Amino acid sequence: SREERRSAAELLGVGGPQAPAESLALIECWLPEIESAATAAALGEYAFAPLWLASPAAHLERARAWAAHPHKWIRRFAVAALGPLAKDRQWDDLPGALEVLRGAMAETEPEVRRAVAAVIADLIPKSPLELSRFLHEQAAHADSNTHWIIRAVMSNLPPEDQEAILRVMRA
Repeated sequence: SREERRSAAELLGVGGPQAPAESLALIECWLPEIESAATAAALGEYAFAPLWLASPAAHLERARAWAAHPHKWIRRFAVAALGPLAKDRQWDDLPGALEVLRGAMAETEPEVRRAVAAVIADLIPKSPLELSRFLHEQAAHADSNTHWIIRAVMSNLPPEDQEAILRVMRA
């Protein structure tokens, strides 16, 4: 059941940092079995995020690959793992998070796209200027999915940044 999968992900997250290699192997076994956004979110937020927090540099490349995976729920999982990182006061690898998100900005799947927007909204308080620059850069892409994500998070930016981004999107 969905609750059992969430509980398993939570338990893995509690014990994962003590046995990172085994936890990561288990996560990678479960990834192809993900069948819903809820399972992807639970696995990313509860099981993988603690591993990523414990060793950010070790998992950045893997997260970037998962965010570009053909399976939509694996992409959703990769984005979900960024959520707890964005909320952690100690974590400060915003450039790493943006590397993962850069590949997800043209996401076509609505569930994944909503998750990308939610993570960006959570990241904005960490560095509004850096996120504004990132969104400004992304606004130059003539992609309706990218523009949907940008519009979903723009209200979290100062009005002058919103106006500048809108000008780029309309150009």
